[in-house]
Amino acid sequence: MYLQIGGSRYSVRRRIVYEDAVAYLSVTPEPVEVAGMIQLCRDDGFVLAEDDAGAYARHTYAGTRLTLTNAAEVSPQPKPPPEPQATRAETLAAVSFARMMLPSVQSSMGADDTITVAALYNEWTEGSYKVGDIRLAWYGGTHQPWKCRQEHDTTTYPDITPDGSAWRTFWIPFHGTTPETAQDWIAPSGAHDAYSAGDIVNYNGMLYQSTINGNVWSPDVYPAGWTVYEAATEPEEPEPEPEPEPDPDPEEPTTYPEWVQPTGSHDAYNTGDIVDYNGTLYRSLIDGNVWSPEDYPQGWEVYNA
Repeated sequence: MYLQIGGSRYSVRRRIVYEDAVAYLSVTPEPVEVAGMIQLCRDDGFVLAEDDAGAYARHTYAGTRLTLTNAAEVSPQPKPPPEPQATRAETLAAVSFARMMLPSVQSSMGADDTITVAALYNEWTEGSYKVGDIRLAWYGGTHQPWKCRQEHDTTTYPDITPDGSAWRTFWIPFHGTTPETAQDWIAPSGAHDAYSAGDIVNYNGMLYQSTINGNVWSPDVYPAGWTVYEAATEPEEPEPEPEPEPDPDPEEPTTYPEWVQPTGSHDAYNTGDIVDYNGTLYRSLIDGNVWSPEDYPQGWEVYNA
């Protein structure tokens, strides 16, 4: 299987489609230019999928992963101070301890758990095996964990090897249910190792999810039994609602002085002066006003604040 970009070919192992991006895994060597139509092809030239590089805002190449994306570019964050690294002795001790603990928890582990920690299991070698033993083995060009389903000894049955005719009778593969634990599709040998609904496989560089139980067919032989798996994107966090602004403090009512009888022109009321007279507000209409609103109504008007 290969990628065709312009007039160049690149090796590739898998294609993953996201909501706003598409990623190709194990792309080598690094593409010189990513433009135009990108085709995922089988070795015989059959086009499995096409992506238009121009439909995406940018592309990145990290390690061997080629990604076309419309997601906003994340601003680089300051690097945190480096964490202390475990010494080689500490690492070996942790691995040894994990291997010692593995048999005690193995019976409660699902397929995804087993695939995730597959590196802790020993490689298959000739010898005697009990039901439930797990070993890593190369089979059909794939390297993955296998579980013994029948007790046997290869000294007595020498054809029970990964490349032997009886391998599938005595050993079964694990089927992952997440993109991270998806294994290469292997043709089931019977109902005991058929794919169940929800199992995810890597087939010709693309992820497929089984839609039925007892699935013994490949995605191209029985398409109705599979669907292309698209990774779900995390829902965006809603922006917090702004806190309501506090109500403005009510304005203090304006108070006016009570009317006081002037003693002369020096303290008489002038035009616009406001007074409180017997509980009612009045505004003077004249200068030199020495009369109360009651004695000289023409010199005052009721004032509504």
